[in-house]
Amino acid sequence: MSRIGKSVLLILCLFAFLSQISLIQVKAYQMDREAVRNLIKIDYDEAIFTTYAFMNFTGFKDNNQMPFHPVRQGLLDDLAAKNLQLRDNHYFLNKDQPDYFYTAFLLIADGPPHFRPVHFNKLPAEILNNYGILSSAVNSDLGAALAEFYEKADIPSLYEKYRPDYEAEIARVKEGIYDGLEYVFNAFRLDPQGVGGGLVMDVNFLMPMGRAETFGRLHDLRRGGVAWMQYGPNPRSPEDGGSAVHELMHSYVDAILLEHKDKVIQFILANDIEPAGPYSASQMVDEAFVRAIECLHTGTYVNNDTINFPRSRDIFNLFFSDHDPETDDLETFILKALDAFTNQEGNPIYDQGYEDGLAQGISGNGLYANEDIEQYTLRNGLNNLASDHVLSLSFDLDLDLSTLESKNIFITDASGLLHPVFYLVDRDSGSSKIHLIPARAYEAGGSYTLWVKDIRSKEGKTLSQWYRMDFKIAE
Repeated sequence: MSRIGKSVLLILCLFAFLSQISLIQVKAYQMDREAVRNLIKIDYDEAIFTTYAFMNFTGFKDNNQMPFHPVRQGLLDDLAAKNLQLRDNHYFLNKDQPDYFYTAFLLIADGPPHFRPVHFNKLPAEILNNYGILSSAVNSDLGAALAEFYEKADIPSLYEKYRPDYEAEIARVKEGIYDGLEYVFNAFRLDPQGVGGGLVMDVNFLMPMGRAETFGRLHDLRRGGVAWMQYGPNPRSPEDGGSAVHELMHSYVDAILLEHKDKVIQFILANDIEPAGPYSASQMVDEAFVRAIECLHTGTYVNNDTINFPRSRDIFNLFFSDHDPETDDLETFILKALDAFTNQEGNPIYDQGYEDGLAQGISGNGLYANEDIEQYTLRNGLNNLASDHVLSLSFDLDLDLSTLESKNIFITDASGLLHPVFYLVDRDSGSSKIHLIPARAYEAGGSYTLWVKDIRSKEGKTLSQWYRMDFKIAE
């Protein structure tokens, strides 16, 4: 994801009847097949099995209108026959949390039988800022609920009962997965340390069909800090490695796009990219790259999602027309694509003090704004915004950039602490549009206020009215 942690449709790169591009031949610069086998572990995990069994038993349902895998239905029948009496037999329904609330918790817990969040304090501030739901999970009774369920449902016996089904699935998919991963590792000279020196892929028959999940920069601390992904069953096609490549690439692509956020914003504006489905605008860019790269090893671009990801097919084609695996790494390719599909005339980015603001915001040692709210007109607020939402303001003035300072246009959190932003300015014959780009993600569920005052044009005209606007970030 790189959604805060997110579920995505399992995208299959099928040969089908589509025309196929001639593959770029890559040498084993980084990884031969044996190295890939050593790096990637395809697993059947008891903690994942327990958690999804608990979720299903306490009310987890699908929204994709697809049938349950036979293992999932069989397990539900087994659990129903046990007549379990938990502290809350409707835990999932009553808590009303997304499924990644549970899986994110597992990555920082010690697993069965106790399910204690023993690794939470090891997380850096960057991860905590981007995965705010972890704090909610850790402060909940989820660990205790899983421990109770593990014991009362006799999960060890159920886990062993379904082991043959999982082992058969692992045998079926592993070579296709190795093919896809070997290709991208060598095509982009990927450093295995980008996935914490390893990748665990959990087969999970208890999740919805056609789904997969990863958390990008949040790795599996329970299993040594390696990158993690899981995927559910998909009966429509044999596994060709695309889903594994998709989730793996989030770990690499997310980090590069974050480092070049100014280029990403220009790319978004140049291609009129808007949020769609569960994805913010920046996540749409991330998905466009990941979905293009997942199909490279087959030579055929296929997007089976109902959402169109702008420029994804163009990024796929760019690889075959302008990528040299002997000299180009992944960052080179991503920057080349961002530049190729962005208006090169561009718009000036005003980023004075950005680095200081970014460091200040991450450390938490920010400044407080002391404003007299009576001087500001309150405008209608916004709700349910993404954690990386870009606020856009339009002015009928050709702005004097020197007035775009933290004392003229700024954002504060609920406590009055300044939230660091930088500005992208669009000009159009006497008017200006300002995009306020957060230097770090807003906190999930957080409340913020935008303040605007003393904005001047190049001719000395002043904004006639000061105003403020409250906005709230989605949980």
